[in-house]
Amino acid sequence: MALGVTVAVATVILFAGLAYSFVRPVTYTSTATLVLAPTPEKPADLAGILDSFQRSGTAVTYVELLASQDILKRAGDPPVTVSVRSVPDSRVIRVTTSAQDKNVVQPALRSIVLAANQEESKLVDVWELKPLQSPTAPARSSTSGILIVLATLMLALGGAVATWTLIRRYGMVPERRPSSREPTRADSLASAGWLTSEGPRYPTSR
Repeated sequence: MALGVTVAVATVILFAGLAYSFVRPVTYTSTATLVLAPTPEKPADLAGILDSFQRSGTAVTYVELLASQDILKRAGDPPVTVSVRSVPDSRVIRVTTSAQDKNVVQPALRSIVLAANQEESKLVDVWELKPLQSPTAPARSSTSGILIVLATLMLALGGAVATWTLIRRYGMVPERRPSSREPTRADSLASAGWLTSEGPRYPTSR
Protein backbone atom coordinates (compact mmCIF):
# COMPACT_ATOMS: atom_id res chain seq x y z
CA MET A 1 0.00 0.00 0.00
CA ALA A 2 2.73 2.48 0.95
CA LEU A 3 4.73 1.69 -2.17
CA GLY A 4 1.69 2.19 -4.40
CA VAL A 5 0.90 5.62 -2.95
CA THR A 6 4.56 6.67 -3.22
CA VAL A 7 4.73 5.68 -6.90
CA ALA A 8 1.45 7.49 -7.60
CA VAL A 9 2.70 10.74 -6.04
CA ALA A 10 5.96 10.61 -7.99
CA THR A 11 4.09 9.86 -11.23
CA VAL A 12 1.71 12.79 -10.81
CA ILE A 13 4.58 15.22 -10.17
CA LEU A 14 6.54 13.87 -13.12
CA PHE A 15 3.67 14.10 -15.60
CA ALA A 16 2.71 17.60 -14.40
CA GLY A 17 6.25 18.88 -14.90
CA LEU A 18 6.61 17.29 -18.32
CA ALA A 19 3.25 18.68 -19.42
CA TYR A 20 4.26 22.17 -18.35
CA SER A 21 7.56 21.93 -20.22
CA PHE A 22 5.65 21.24 -23.45
CA VAL A 23 2.80 23.76 -23.13
CA ARG A 24 4.62 26.69 -21.48
CA PRO A 25 4.86 29.86 -23.59
CA VAL A 26 8.26 30.73 -25.03
CA THR A 27 9.25 34.40 -24.83
CA TYR A 28 11.88 36.18 -26.94
CA THR A 29 13.61 39.45 -26.10
CA SER A 30 15.72 42.11 -27.76
CA THR A 31 17.71 44.71 -25.84
CA ALA A 32 19.15 48.09 -26.83
CA THR A 33 21.52 50.20 -24.74
CA LEU A 34 21.33 53.98 -24.94
CA VAL A 35 23.39 56.69 -23.31
CA LEU A 36 22.44 60.24 -22.46
CA ALA A 37 24.99 62.52 -24.08
CA PRO A 38 25.23 66.22 -23.10
CA THR A 39 24.90 68.82 -25.84
CA PRO A 40 25.83 72.16 -24.22
CA GLU A 41 25.65 75.36 -26.19
CA LYS A 42 29.03 76.34 -24.81
CA PRO A 43 31.88 73.90 -24.09
CA ALA A 44 32.50 75.68 -20.79
CA ASP A 45 29.06 74.55 -19.56
CA LEU A 46 29.89 70.83 -19.92
CA ALA A 47 31.36 70.39 -16.44
CA GLY A 48 28.35 71.94 -14.73
CA ILE A 49 25.92 69.86 -16.79
CA LEU A 50 27.66 66.61 -15.92
CA ASP A 51 27.88 67.56 -12.25
CA SER A 52 24.14 68.22 -12.02
CA PHE A 53 23.06 65.06 -13.87
CA GLN A 54 22.28 62.92 -10.80
CA ARG A 55 20.40 65.73 -9.05
CA SER A 56 18.33 66.76 -12.03
CA GLY A 57 16.44 63.47 -12.45
CA THR A 58 17.25 63.44 -16.15
CA ALA A 59 17.61 59.66 -16.35
CA VAL A 60 14.15 59.10 -14.85
CA THR A 61 12.65 61.58 -17.32
CA TYR A 62 14.04 59.70 -20.31
CA VAL A 63 13.03 56.34 -18.85
CA GLU A 64 9.45 57.62 -18.65
CA LEU A 65 9.70 58.91 -22.21
CA LEU A 66 10.87 55.58 -23.59
CA ALA A 67 8.20 53.66 -21.67
CA SER A 68 5.31 55.97 -22.56
CA GLN A 69 2.32 54.88 -24.59
CA ASP A 70 2.83 57.81 -26.96
CA ILE A 71 6.22 56.43 -28.00
CA LEU A 72 4.72 52.97 -28.46
CA LYS A 73 1.94 54.35 -30.66
CA ARG A 74 4.40 56.44 -32.67
CA ALA A 75 6.42 53.24 -33.23
CA GLY A 76 3.36 51.60 -34.78
CA ASP A 77 1.96 50.00 -31.62
CA PRO A 78 3.85 46.71 -32.07
CA PRO A 79 2.62 43.64 -30.10
CA VAL A 80 5.48 43.66 -27.60
CA THR A 81 6.04 44.36 -23.93
CA VAL A 82 8.49 47.20 -23.28
CA SER A 83 10.78 47.31 -20.24
CA VAL A 84 12.99 50.35 -19.57
CA ARG A 85 15.49 50.83 -16.76
CA SER A 86 18.40 53.11 -16.04
CA VAL A 87 21.72 51.76 -14.87
CA PRO A 88 22.51 53.21 -11.42
CA ASP A 89 25.34 55.77 -11.18
CA SER A 90 25.59 56.10 -14.95
CA ARG A 91 23.94 57.79 -17.91
CA VAL A 92 23.04 54.44 -19.49
CA ILE A 93 19.46 53.32 -20.20
CA ARG A 94 18.52 49.80 -21.31
CA VAL A 95 15.35 49.15 -23.30
CA THR A 96 14.02 45.61 -23.76
CA THR A 97 11.13 44.36 -25.86
CA SER A 98 9.64 40.90 -25.31
CA ALA A 99 7.05 38.84 -27.18
CA GLN A 100 6.26 35.25 -28.10
CA ASP A 101 6.98 36.03 -31.76
CA LYS A 102 10.73 36.30 -32.20
CA ASN A 103 10.32 38.08 -35.54
CA VAL A 104 8.83 41.24 -34.03
CA VAL A 105 10.97 42.05 -30.97
CA GLN A 106 14.01 43.46 -32.76
CA PRO A 107 12.16 45.57 -35.40
CA ALA A 108 9.79 46.84 -32.71
CA LEU A 109 12.71 47.95 -30.55
CA ARG A 110 14.29 49.78 -33.47
CA SER A 111 11.02 51.63 -34.05
CA ILE A 112 10.71 52.54 -30.37
CA VAL A 113 14.24 53.97 -30.21
CA LEU A 114 13.64 55.94 -33.41
CA ALA A 115 10.35 57.30 -32.08
CA ALA A 116 12.04 58.35 -28.82
CA ASN A 117 14.76 60.19 -30.75
CA GLN A 118 12.08 62.07 -32.65
CA GLU A 119 10.08 62.95 -29.53
CA GLU A 120 12.92 63.91 -27.17
CA SER A 121 13.11 67.38 -28.69
CA LYS A 122 9.90 68.18 -26.78
CA LEU A 123 11.84 67.94 -23.51
CA VAL A 124 13.92 70.99 -24.42
CA ASP A 125 17.07 70.15 -22.45
CA VAL A 126 20.77 69.67 -23.07
CA TRP A 127 20.70 65.88 -23.20
CA GLU A 128 20.32 63.61 -26.19
CA LEU A 129 19.78 59.85 -26.49
CA LYS A 130 22.64 58.17 -28.31
CA PRO A 131 22.89 54.45 -29.20
CA LEU A 132 25.49 52.57 -27.20
CA GLN A 133 24.40 49.15 -28.42
CA SER A 134 21.96 48.47 -31.23
CA PRO A 135 18.95 46.17 -30.64
CA THR A 136 20.22 42.64 -30.18
CA ALA A 137 19.04 39.62 -32.10
CA PRO A 138 16.03 37.81 -30.61
CA ALA A 139 16.98 35.60 -27.68
CA ARG A 140 14.91 33.21 -25.63
CA SER A 141 14.20 34.49 -22.16
CA SER A 142 12.12 31.54 -20.95
CA THR A 143 13.54 28.82 -18.74
CA SER A 144 15.23 26.03 -20.68
CA GLY A 145 13.15 22.90 -21.20
CA ILE A 146 16.05 20.72 -20.03
CA LEU A 147 16.20 22.61 -16.73
CA ILE A 148 12.47 22.15 -16.23
CA VAL A 149 12.74 18.39 -16.84
CA LEU A 150 15.66 18.09 -14.41
CA ALA A 151 13.78 20.10 -11.79
CA THR A 152 10.73 17.89 -12.31
CA LEU A 153 12.77 14.73 -11.76
CA MET A 154 14.20 16.15 -8.54
CA LEU A 155 10.73 17.15 -7.31
CA ALA A 156 9.32 13.73 -8.15
CA LEU A 157 12.14 12.02 -6.27
CA GLY A 158 11.73 14.34 -3.30
CA GLY A 159 7.97 13.86 -3.27
CA ALA A 160 8.36 10.08 -3.35
CA VAL A 161 10.83 10.08 -0.45
CA ALA A 162 8.67 12.42 1.62
CA THR A 163 5.52 10.40 0.95
CA TRP A 164 7.20 7.11 1.82
CA THR A 165 8.61 8.57 5.04
CA LEU A 166 5.26 10.02 6.16
CA ILE A 167 3.34 6.85 5.40
CA ARG A 168 5.80 4.64 7.22
CA ARG A 169 5.89 6.94 10.22
CA TYR A 170 2.29 8.08 10.66
CA GLY A 171 -0.14 5.85 8.87
CA MET A 172 -1.20 3.16 6.44
CA VAL A 173 0.89 0.59 8.30
CA PRO A 174 -1.27 -2.33 9.52
CA GLU A 175 -1.46 -2.56 13.29
CA ARG A 176 0.03 -5.60 14.92
CA ARG A 177 -2.69 -7.71 16.48
CA PRO A 178 -1.94 -10.36 19.06
CA SER A 179 -2.67 -13.91 17.95
CA SER A 180 -4.37 -14.63 21.27
CA ARG A 181 -5.54 -12.64 24.26
CA GLU A 182 -3.16 -11.89 27.07
CA PRO A 183 -3.36 -14.49 29.88
CA THR A 184 -5.17 -13.24 32.98
CA ARG A 185 -4.50 -14.04 36.64
CA ALA A 186 -7.47 -16.41 36.61
CA ASP A 187 -5.96 -18.30 33.66
CA SER A 188 -2.70 -18.62 35.54
CA LEU A 189 -4.44 -19.98 38.64
CA ALA A 190 -6.52 -22.42 36.61
CA SER A 191 -3.50 -23.74 34.81
CA ALA A 192 -1.78 -24.29 38.15
CA GLY A 193 -4.81 -26.19 39.49
CA TRP A 194 -5.74 -23.62 42.14
CA LEU A 195 -9.00 -22.52 40.51
CA THR A 196 -11.89 -24.87 39.68
CA SER A 197 -15.47 -24.38 38.56
CA GLU A 198 -16.64 -24.63 42.19
CA GLY A 199 -14.21 -21.94 43.34
CA PRO A 200 -10.66 -21.72 44.57
CA ARG A 201 -9.11 -24.84 45.99
CA TYR A 202 -6.89 -24.55 49.01
CA PRO A 203 -4.35 -27.11 50.06
CA THR A 204 -5.46 -29.42 52.88
CA SER A 205 -3.35 -31.40 55.28
CA ARG A 206 -3.84 -35.15 55.52
